[in-house]
Amino acid sequence: MKSALVAVVLCSALLWAQSRHKLPEILAVTNVNVVDTRYGGIRPNVTVVVKDGIISSIAKMAFIDAGTHVHVVNGAGKFLIPGLWDMNSHLSGPSAAAWDRKTLHALYLANGVTGLRDSQLDRNTIPPRETKRPEIMRPETMHPEIIGGEILGREIQGHEIRGREITNREDASAVQSMHKIPSSSDDVTELLLAQGNMPNPETGRLPVTVRGGKSFAELPVEFETREGAARSMALVNDLHRAGVQFLAGSNAPAANLLPGVSLHQVLERLVDGGFTPLQALQTATLNPALYMAKLDKYGVVDSGRVADLVLLDANPLNDIRNTQKIFGVVLRGAYFSREQLEKMLRQ
Repeated sequence: MKSALVAVVLCSALLWAQSRHKLPEILAVTNVNVVDTRYGGIRPNVTVVVKDGIISSIAKMAFIDAGTHVHVVNGAGKFLIPGLWDMNSHLSGPSAAAWDRKTLHALYLANGVTGLRDSQLDRNTIPPRETKRPEIMRPETMHPEIIGGEILGREIQGHEIRGREITNREDASAVQSMHKIPSSSDDVTELLLAQGNMPNPETGRLPVTVRGGKSFAELPVEFETREGAARSMALVNDLHRAGVQFLAGSNAPAANLLPGVSLHQVLERLVDGGFTPLQALQTATLNPALYMAKLDKYGVVDSGRVADLVLLDANPLNDIRNTQKIFGVVLRGAYFSREQLEKMLRQ
């Protein structure tokens, strides 16, 4: 009887130990300011709790078990935004062939880009599930009828307009007439990075295979004139005033379009052209989630959403360049500090 009792106790102890081992990883970001990407504004000094890669709660106070399965990040004075989406990337295209895949992932992650729309991803290809790989969506997962404020029934991205025909709606015809939008697929191309050959402090991270031994100043430029870029930006502003919603996309990777960095340049160009910082931020957060019909997963910092997050040192609603002041990144609940991100880049 005694031995049977001992066996029961040992069995219970083993089950208890196993249950402890299987406890979900918990991330808690305390005293942080959450940026509202829907309407603007800040939810100050809250604790965001993440369990199993999903935001489980956001509250002024949170009671969290102590233990090795809990990772606490002090977010005092920091600002939390959803992870950024690059809606026109080319990880599967020929422009990415010269890049090491882990290098690409590291560049995107270190710049707070946790989601990519791979414009050239084949529908039969399943991207490998890697710990440090951003979320990847195929083009066919898009729902073009959601974009454009019901004005244009085709894809309109933060830096280009391509592909689909304008709808027959009267307001669409009016916009087409007002802006003299051509019907061909090369209506507006690469308009937001039309800065001539922009100096880039991150150029040193370009792989030699991409640069071909050239300096950044020797790399080919994407545009012929600044006048053309100004005309393109004027078109963007007119469409924006007409109620068109935009998606941020960088067209990276390319020789002079550094993954991750170039998306922040797109956001800057949008603000330079008349967008508010909130509107620019929405092109890489809220709008992509709406466009993909995945607002229940991405685009806002809220309970039930996938924990793809960026922790910033300053408020992006005050200055869109603050999206580049990254303190840490959360990818599917895994936290990467600035030091860890820099280590990834050095490697």
